[in-house]
Amino acid sequence: MIPLTRRQLFQAVPPFLVTPHNVSLPNLVLIVTPQPAPAAFAAASVRSTRAMPTSVAAMLTGVAKPSPNEPTLADLLRSRGYRTAFLGAWPLGNGPGQSPLARGFDEVVTAPPAPSSKPLFLFVHGLFPTLPYGKNTLTIVTAPAGPQVPLLAHWPGMFPARDLDAAASHLDIAPTLLRVAGIPNELHGANLLPVLTGEVAPPATEPKAEPTAAPTRPPLFFREDWRETEPATPVTQDHVSHPDLTLQLYGPGRDGIKKSHHDKPADDPYYIWSGTANGNWMVTLRHRTRLADLTGQAKIRWRAKQAGFRQLRIALKLANGDWLISSESDGPSEDWREREFILANIRWRKLDPKQIIEGPWATNPNLSRVEEIGFTDLMTGGQSIACSRLDWIEVWARAAAR
Repeated sequence: MIPLTRRQLFQAVPPFLVTPHNVSLPNLVLIVTPQPAPAAFAAASVRSTRAMPTSVAAMLTGVAKPSPNEPTLADLLRSRGYRTAFLGAWPLGNGPGQSPLARGFDEVVTAPPAPSSKPLFLFVHGLFPTLPYGKNTLTIVTAPAGPQVPLLAHWPGMFPARDLDAAASHLDIAPTLLRVAGIPNELHGANLLPVLTGEVAPPATEPKAEPTAAPTRPPLFFREDWRETEPATPVTQDHVSHPDLTLQLYGPGRDGIKKSHHDKPADDPYYIWSGTANGNWMVTLRHRTRLADLTGQAKIRWRAKQAGFRQLRIALKLANGDWLISSESDGPSEDWREREFILANIRWRKLDPKQIIEGPWATNPNLSRVEEIGFTDLMTGGQSIACSRLDWIEVWARAAAR
């Protein structure tokens, strides 16, 4: 086995565990209970009694001292197509915006929900339930506190059952589960998958229980990858895969924006296409319950392919109603290409949201409260030889209260 430091474990992951969107994802179950796990379950698990405890909120966010609006595991896994459910006594309080349904869970249940076509994330806070799920289920069990806090990781066929003589932290739970779902992250904890699978030796240094500094980089705020449905013009809300995002279309060419797809080549994605837009156009996405804080090291990533002279740019609507268009853009390419925009590096012009035409330079725009995030090339469509295409978009930002 190759020994890794905890810092290296932030990024390490066996390649076969990072699954694309169209591959079956495992069910994920997180159980926080003061009771011991059933003996048979524990015997078939990776077992550690040296988990460094944190708050349940830290377990659910991967951030040692999370803000009330910090995205939870449920928020992030929903963006990956997971059904999210909560069972037990809700531990995060009952203030405004703090209920399970407001913190990323689709439903509150009284028993583990039956398996369905969608992968499930189930968070249990209380008694150890009987789980009706098959082998393709990763279950992590831990206690909220205690002198020797156990941490059990159970995934039949993936984790060899054994005692693990290594210290871990509750902060490692979120990065580990997110890696299984193929969601990269920059959280406080370490990704323990290489240790749990036996690929590498345990961490070389002890974890810290409560890092006081906030993570340098913000988490994934949302990812939109469009539903795998038949092509249609115009694109509509029915084509949006993320349950918390609403679609907005702007400009004289908005009715010509298509959700496109081709049977050949076999890996052709489901994407937004501007080729039939008969005027300038813009597509934006709005989170139903939260604003985006695009300050600091926030970034936007996408996979796109432009043709002709098209340059795809970021469009923002601020909470005060101002519209902005980015100075940086993503130009023509013969094939699909991923592009990352570091927002702190970008200058912004004002934008007319009716005509989709850029205006004068914006002076020190406040990006801490962003209402809508989208894209446009500021041009009409010209069929396949002069158009923009966008496969998916990711926004890495902290959430802000509305």
